Amino acid sequence: MKFLKINKPLSILFFVFSFNTLFAQWNQTSGLTGINCQRFIKLGNTVFAGTDGSGIWKSNDDGATWEQSSNGLNPSTDYSITELTVLGANTLIAATYDNGLFKSDDNGANWISITGTLPASSVYPVTAITSNANMIIVGVESQGIYYTTDSGTTWTQANTGWTTSMFYRTLIIANSHVYATTQDGVFKSSINTFSWSPINTGLPGTPPSTRTICNQNDTLYLGTSNDGIYRSLDFGQNWTSLNTSTTQNFRVSSIIFDVEKLYFASNGAANNVYSTNKNNINWTVVGSGLASSPNDIIISNSHLLAATGNDGPYKFSLTADLTKNIIENNFNISPNPSKGIFNLDFNSIENSSIKIINLLGKCVYQNDYESKSIQIDLSDQDKGVYFIVIQTNKGLIEQKLIVE
Repeated sequence: MKFLKINKPLSILFFVFSFNTLFAQWNQTSGLTGINCQRFIKLGNTVFAGTDGSGIWKSNDDGATWEQSSNGLNPSTDYSITELTVLGANTLIAATYDNGLFKSDDNGANWISITGTLPASSVYPVTAITSNANMIIVGVESQGIYYTTDSGTTWTQANTGWTTSMFYRTLIIANSHVYATTQDGVFKSSINTFSWSPINTGLPGTPPSTRTICNQNDTLYLGTSNDGIYRSLDFGQNWTSLNTSTTQNFRVSSIIFDVEKLYFASNGAANNVYSTNKNNINWTVVGSGLASSPNDIIISNSHLLAATGNDGPYKFSLTADLTKNIIENNFNISPNPSKGIFNLDFNSIENSSIKIINLLGKCVYQNDYESKSIQIDLSDQDKGVYFIVIQTNKGLIEQKLIVE
């Protein structure tokens, strides 16, 4: 086995300080710098981005580079995109702020209007949209909910039961029902009857201001305007908080998930992306270097993309983050702080090369081991902060040690 060899103490110290940043860094992508990016959607291997004032763009390399995909849209009236969705298997639907709806049947190469009889305009913008195999449902500001089953030729109003001012933020379809987030809470209706009822039990505020909602395996996740994130296990009849003291006052603009983790974007005062294991809620900031507030997030293969308000899309490697978590979850130091004697325990790591560096960059300890449990004695060293750098058969580990 080859171990990492760093000969200069100052190089070791630089590596220690840089390790976490290099392992968890957001990177600005190419092509949309300085653009207000609003929404993402993925169709096949292509990610589409809707912007405020710059039309629709697409990426075929997980967001690394972008090219415009707005043919058929008028730059004067159609370039402010409020929402994107997919109809069936191959059709993209785009909602605009000023001029209703458009669709593309050729992977975004060309767009045609499907506004039809929908009363959408710059006065009444489409602010929310969802679809299933053959139905498109939209929310039109101050006008209500409309749906079409003929690709936009005709639209039917579906406002029975509304008690809200009808400012719609997100629509989803789950369990044969439609869910709508509004400034007056969450509303629910059967997709067959379109008779709406509020479902706000457990949510703060009278009424609660809600922003985004998503469904995974019949569990609903809800983002609010100023009260963080909530979950429902009974299709919205009851909501429980998923907040910690850190997130309880956050504005949540987008929620997504993978197999193990839940992610949300906050474009309020926090201006960050957060993640947690779904079975053990403990929200942590995802990476560093996100320079602008994220309006939306999406996962594309092994990357997390953030649509920011001033600097276009950013990209974060989930592979690097996963590798870091796997390594650190297989490693424990105790006690820490200590009087100088501490134990290293490796759950599934047997070979390790260990170096310990003080704040001056001097290597005060170095050894190679072939054991899952190691005791190290630094009691002859000065009290203070040290850094341990470990090369293992699974990768690199860096941790801070405190000798009292």
